[in-house]
Amino acid sequence: MEGKLYIGQVPLGTKRGMVYLILSRDVIPGTTDRVQVGAVRGVQMHETSLEVVELCRIPSRQRDALAAGGLPAVPHVEDKRLRVGKCFAIYELPRGGWDSSRALVDLHLDIGAGDGVKEGDRYEIQGDPFADPINQIVTGFEPLGQCIVQSEVAEEHATCRLDKRQWPTFTRDRALTGGWAVFKARGR
Repeated sequence: MEGKLYIGQVPLGTKRGMVYLILSRDVIPGTTDRVQVGAVRGVQMHETSLEVVELCRIPSRQRDALAAGGLPAVPHVEDKRLRVGKCFAIYELPRGGWDSSRALVDLHLDIGAGDGVKEGDRYEIQGDPFADPINQIVTGFEPLGQCIVQSEVAEEHATCRLDKRQWPTFTRDRALTGGWAVFKARGR
């Protein structure tokens, strides 16, 4: 089990493929709440634990605690917004934002400086899911492109620029649909 991550106290109803939010070991002072420090997906049930893989990078201090005995985890509720710092964002094309004559397109992200987003951060725009045909679970998403956060990051939103020449699979239809963007690399 060395090097692998596990949730020790597996909640009832746990199934392989479910997404869990990893919570900090310590509570926020003055509350009973814990900070969400990561997101994981269950990959293998064991007798009393669930082996997981990181969807959002867990800070090393918390990751070590998870590897040593498990951090608190709660299942991600499907109809609830998945929010783990700046790891996940929902992108939208602003009204009038697609210009066929321009190579660049600016996307609106629903996260900003308050979530830790900085100028230069890189996000992967995700498309259709890849599903495991045997187990019928999502194993990943088609990458449609990458965008870079532009300056003037607001507290609750940011602009992320994508070069359509580099990412021809990011079409007008995909832009109009909107979807998920996942943090890939730290900016300046």
